[in-house]
Amino acid sequence: MLEKLTELLDVMDYSFVKELKDRNREMILLLLEKIEATGDRRFIPLLHAWAFIEYKKVRKAINRVINSLKSKHHNRSVN
Repeated sequence: MLEKLTELLDVMDYSFVKELKDRNREMILLLLEKIEATGDRRFIPLLHAWAFIEYKKVRKAINRVINSLKSKHHNRSVN
């Protein structure tokens, strides 16, 4: 799934995130961890689109990843 989402970054078509809703929460949280581990800020718009349609608990995890990606980028530019 991470590969699929990464492919969507270039075309900026985030409709696939609708398919992630109602999936196994553990799998979704693992996917979010993998996205965070990439450190790739290009995921931020996709994550915003995803958070818009998600339930509260998953939305909270998505927002945490967004903030993490933003801070990782900030920390790199400072160093």
